[in-house]
Amino acid sequence: MFTYKETALSLVNEYDLAYEMSQLLCCNPSKAKQWVNKQFDIIRNHAGTPIELVKYWVFKMCTELHFHFYCIKKSNIQSTTADETELWDKISSLNTLDSLKELVLEIIDMHDCSSMTDENSKIIRKVQRYIFNNYYKPLSLKSISEHVNLSTTYLCGLFKGNTGQTINNYILEVRIHRAKLMLELSDMNINEIAKASGFSSSSYFIKVFKNTINQTPQEYRNEHKVS
Repeated sequence: MFTYKETALSLVNEYDLAYEMSQLLCCNPSKAKQWVNKQFDIIRNHAGTPIELVKYWVFKMCTELHFHFYCIKKSNIQSTTADETELWDKISSLNTLDSLKELVLEIIDMHDCSSMTDENSKIIRKVQRYIFNNYYKPLSLKSISEHVNLSTTYLCGLFKGNTGQTINNYILEVRIHRAKLMLELSDMNINEIAKASGFSSSSYFIKVFKNTINQTPQEYRNEHKVS
C-alpha cells in the first residue's frame, strides 16, 4: 500500500509522461537524457515510492521509446519493436533506481544515430514525425504535403521511393502499432483504443486490425496483455 503523499506524483500519470518524453525527442532530442535524469531525481526524492511502481513506469517509458524510434524509422522494425515479455523480465530483475535509469538511457543511446543530411531524407523524417505527432487525428495527404510545402503528387512519389511504402500505409502501420501497445499495456476498452489510435469507428478498427494482424483486437489482448 502507498499514498500519493509518499509516492512521486509523476508516476500516477505515467502514460502522459511517456508521451511527453516522445514529444521532447521529436522537438529537442539533445535534452531527452536531461529530462530522464530529472524524472529519476524526482522519484528519488520521494522515498515512499514502491520499487514495483517505478518498474512499471520504466516499462511504459521503454515501450514508448521503442514506439517513438520505430515511427520515425531511426532503425528497422526488427531492432526497435521490443519483445514486451523479455523487456518486462529484464526490468523485473533490476532493483535499484540507478539500474532502471541506465536502462532507459541505454535505449535512447541505442537508437541515437546521426541526423540525416540528405535533403530528401530530411523531408521524409519531417513527414514521419508529423504523422507520429498526429496519428490519432484525421490525417489527409493534403494536410501532410502542406506541412512540408510540397505538392501531394511529388511528396507521395518521394515518400514511396525512399521508404518503399505509401504514406497512407505508413499511417495505418503507425496506428496499428500504437493500438497494439494500448491493448498490451492499458485497460482501455476497444472503442477507446480505436479513437485514441486514430480510427474513425470501432467497427472499422476491428476490421483493419484483423486484416493486418490476423486476430481481432480482443484476441490479441487476450494473448499479449501484460499483467
